[in-house]
Amino acid sequence: MSQVFENRMELALPNTMSIVREPLGRVENMLVGQLQSDVPIIDEMVRCGGATGGKRFRPMLLLLAAQANGGIEDHHIMLATAVEMIHAATLVHDDIIDSAATRRHKTTINNRWGNQGAVLFGDYLFTQAFYLASLTGSAEACQVIGAATNRVCQGELQQSDAAGNFETTVDDYYQIISRKTAALCGCATQLGAFSATDSKQVNQWYEVGMKLGLAFQIIDDVLDYTGDPATCGKTLGTDLETAKPTLPILLALHGSSEALRVDWIDRLGQGNAEVEDVLVWLKETGAISESLRRGKLLVKEAVAFTDQQGPNVSAAFQEMGQFLMARSH
Repeated sequence: MSQVFENRMELALPNTMSIVREPLGRVENMLVGQLQSDVPIIDEMVRCGGATGGKRFRPMLLLLAAQANGGIEDHHIMLATAVEMIHAATLVHDDIIDSAATRRHKTTINNRWGNQGAVLFGDYLFTQAFYLASLTGSAEACQVIGAATNRVCQGELQQSDAAGNFETTVDDYYQIISRKTAALCGCATQLGAFSATDSKQVNQWYEVGMKLGLAFQIIDDVLDYTGDPATCGKTLGTDLETAKPTLPILLALHGSSEALRVDWIDRLGQGNAEVEDVLVWLKETGAISESLRRGKLLVKEAVAFTDQQGPNVSAAFQEMGQFLMARSH
C-alpha cells in the first residue's frame, strides 16, 4: 500500500514529496487502518474509492506547516489523517448534491449505492475523523477541527441557497468558498503550526492555508468548464447543471452588456445553456483568464510567507503552487 501511495504522489508532486514523503505514507496507512471495518459494505465502499486516492493536499499542508514549526510528530499524523477523512466526507456529500457519476476516475458512492448509502458513508467518515482527533488528547485541536467543519457546512448551505441565483455577488462567492473549501485548508496549516510559540505566526500559517484553499477552489471552478474528464478524474459540467454561480460565471456576467447579461441570467437559470456555448462566452469576456489570474495571485501571496520558513519548506510550497496552477492548463 505505501509503495503504491508513494508512486502516485511522486508523479504529481516530486519535489514537495521529498520532505514529507515518509509522514504522508504514515497518513495513508493510518487512513486505511482506521477505516477498516467488520461491516462488509463499509470496506467495499472504502476500496471503491470512498476515501482513497486524491492528492492528499490538506494532509500535506498540515505536515509542511508542522515541519516548519519544530518538526512532525505522531499527533500530526493523526490530525492529518482526521482532516483528510473530513475532506473525503465532504466530497461524498458533494457528489450527492451534484449527482456526480465519477470521482477520481471511479464510480461515485452515490452512483453505486444510492444517496442513502452515500449519506451514511459520509457520516461514517465524519465520526471516524472526530474520534481519531480525540485520541490526540488535544482539546484545542478538536475545537479547531470542529470549527472548521462547521464552517464547511455553512459554506455548503450557502452554496445550496445561492444555486440558480445569478445576482450573487463576487464577494458572496468568496465568502462561500472561504467556508466550503478554504476553511479546512486553513485548519490544516493552523494545526501544523500549533507548536509555534508566537500566536501571530500560527495565524499567518492559517492564512497560508486559506489562500491556497481559495486558489484551489477557483481553479477547480474553472476546470469544471475547461477541464478534460480523463485528466480531472471526475464528472465535469456539474456546476452548470446545478446552476452554481461560480467565479467564471459571475465575472462573465459583470463583463457583459446589460442585454447580454439579462439573456445569460435567463438561460443559466432556465438550464438552457450548453457547456460549449458557455465556454465561448467565458473566454470572450475574459472571465477564464481573470479567474486564473486571481487564483495565481492567491498562490503567490501564500508562497511569499513560506519563503521565510527555510529553503526546504519554501521549495515545497513553491512546487505546490506550481502544481495548483498547472491543473488549469
